[in-house]
Amino acid sequence: MLVAEDDHLDRTLLEVLLTRAGCLVDLVGSGDEALAVAQRNHYDIIFMDVQMPRMNGLKATEHIRKTEATSGQHVPIIALTASTSAGDREQCLRAGADEYVAKPFSPDDLFATILRHVPGLLESHEQAGSAGRSAASDGSPDQQHSPADCLSALHEAMECRDCRDLENQARTLKNLAVEAKSKTVADHAMRIQLAARGGDLERAAAAIERLDQVLRSA
Repeated sequence: MLVAEDDHLDRTLLEVLLTRAGCLVDLVGSGDEALAVAQRNHYDIIFMDVQMPRMNGLKATEHIRKTEATSGQHVPIIALTASTSAGDREQCLRAGADEYVAKPFSPDDLFATILRHVPGLLESHEQAGSAGRSAASDGSPDQQHSPADCLSALHEAMECRDCRDLENQARTLKNLAVEAKSKTVADHAMRIQLAARGGDLERAAAAIERLDQVLRSA
């Protein structure tokens, strides 16, 4: 499958989840690259971010659909958008997208979308979900920490601008969330972990803020 996404964190997250689910993934970071690669190769499904440099995802989708009008083929295109407004959703569908997924997405949403459009690509939703949980967990949960403890430690690591500690604290929280079957918390924690691993403190801070809101509303 093809993933067209210019945001490094989202692209990495998609690559991790899809690869752990057994998918072969090609990655590009702009609409014109997506168009060029899609014209050379056949893909079972394309994830297309709406906002990308040079050529946005909507334009790339329109060009792919025009090419398919003469070839008779149709590859499912799933738009990735940070907006959930009705107007933006309709714009994605008018451009030729089969469906859209709002960011931040959960592993379950991602795999369910794939199975709706390419049922044979994954053996079952349960298998995909298991792969998603495997992608979200790479160690044993630390039972001596609570989510509140981890959140406090994340804030402290951010204040110190300590990316290594930030990644470790995010991993601990992620493992706790996986054990507790809290998929939303695990997803946010994984985003923090990936941002910290890449040294992107701005992205990490934004993810911590979203995580804080999730935990406060729980």
